[in-house]
Amino acid sequence: MEAQTILNMTVTMLKERLKEAGLPTNGRKKELRDRLLTHYGLLNDDDESESEVESVEPLCESVLGKGPVPATVPHFTFREIEESLASFNGTDGQEVNQWAESFEENAHIVGWSEIHKFIYAKQLLRGAARAFIRSQTGIRDWISLKQALIDEFETSFSSAEAHRLLRNRQKRHNETFIEFLYALMEIGKRVKLEEASVIEYFILGIPDSKLNKSVLYQARNIRELKEQIKIYEKIKYKLKVEVENRVSIKEDRKENTQRTILNRACFKCGETSHIAKDCTSQQFRCYKCNKVGHKRNECPTVQTKGGRDNLNTITEVAFKPSEADFGLKFKMVKVGNVIFPSLVDTGSRLCLIRVDTVEKLNLKVKPNKDKRVLGGIGNSEVVTLGSFETRAKVDDIEINIIFHIVNNRDLQYPALIGRSILGQVDLIVGEESDRFLRKDKPDICQEENKKYNRKIAEEAEIAAFSMICIDEQEPESTYDLSHLDKGKMLEVEKLIAQYEPKRIKFSPVEMKIVLKDDVYHFKTK
Repeated sequence: MEAQTILNMTVTMLKERLKEAGLPTNGRKKELRDRLLTHYGLLNDDDESESEVESVEPLCESVLGKGPVPATVPHFTFREIEESLASFNGTDGQEVNQWAESFEENAHIVGWSEIHKFIYAKQLLRGAARAFIRSQTGIRDWISLKQALIDEFETSFSSAEAHRLLRNRQKRHNETFIEFLYALMEIGKRVKLEEASVIEYFILGIPDSKLNKSVLYQARNIRELKEQIKIYEKIKYKLKVEVENRVSIKEDRKENTQRTILNRACFKCGETSHIAKDCTSQQFRCYKCNKVGHKRNECPTVQTKGGRDNLNTITEVAFKPSEADFGLKFKMVKVGNVIFPSLVDTGSRLCLIRVDTVEKLNLKVKPNKDKRVLGGIGNSEVVTLGSFETRAKVDDIEINIIFHIVNNRDLQYPALIGRSILGQVDLIVGEESDRFLRKDKPDICQEENKKYNRKIAEEAEIAAFSMICIDEQEPESTYDLSHLDKGKMLEVEKLIAQYEPKRIKFSPVEMKIVLKDDVYHFKTK
């Protein structure tokens, strides 16, 4: 019996022949056919027959006629290694020589003959390549098939084109590092690109910082690069875990903040069920004594402990241009184009300024977060909001002043000058006024001290003489400054108080007081 006859048999016919020969009839068609071929000596026991008989037989007949099929069959069938073979369509940019070389390598490994290579290669053709082969005649073996495909679909591929593709190739999001490397190696193989260039394009194609990719630059060849890729993947994984942990911490903090906001109490009545805008209570709750009916700044417990939380050493609690302020020493401070009065307070170590005064200065530099805790009358404590350093002019002297910012309620005056500036200037303290002098002018300071001492002596003499003179009441003030704001009112009163009339012209008029004795003497004459 010929092998072709057995190959054309159906399953029923094969079982009948095996039953007649006294052989087992169980198994699939391939097993039945191989068992019968082996019985007639047409197939060795350690070989496998062709599994794709239905598709192979017509091709065999067109090439070899209707003669017997050779006894030599491949070790692996087309269906078993189909997934490892690449198809070719001639239009997706795949290089035909590279495809043919890959196909021949696989065919040699599995032991395909020339007829099997011709049949299976035609089954791998797709699209334009399959249509082209169908339109040709005289193609009867793998050699002619391969040459026809090369003549039709071979394209020139220069080194410049390869470098362009490699330079523009970036690692895709769903692509592993090894897959990306192999894709670059496939492109470089077409122009026999050296490994160093492939490594360089691989590193450039990874979307990451140079610092993170520095470990990859240690590779000198592809083998070492694969080892460095493993290290790089571990580093990336650790960084990813750290980022996820930081994000988790931020989300927890955000959740805690939102929970705090939801649990915050109404500042009017103190209840946690709502906030102030939704509060229906008409009375405030004091956060000092926790009683309803007044605010904290109106709490009687605060008033009995020493009054207002002022930070200077004076006793006045109201800032009004009245007799109460005449004993205080003020200086006009100029910062930029803004002039404001400042209390001179040698009992304060720092220079202070209120928030509303800072807002008028239009500072170019933002205040820092240097916060200080200040003690005042009645052991009260006030926390500053920050500080800033600025160039200011006082008594026509430019100095650097570090102002510490306080709330408006914590300071009566626009600003306060403390002892911190005495390192730059000297302070001459007088009964009527104070004066700042430069440190580099000691002679002027000594002269001012002498003037001050002379003035004290003169005042003592006047006081002694006034004891034997008739008291003269000082006229009351005849000017009204109520239409001015506090700062301007203080400045005008200061100008009036410091005014001293000076003789600038001489009048040739004499005054003589005629006494009663002089009148009597004149009449007797």
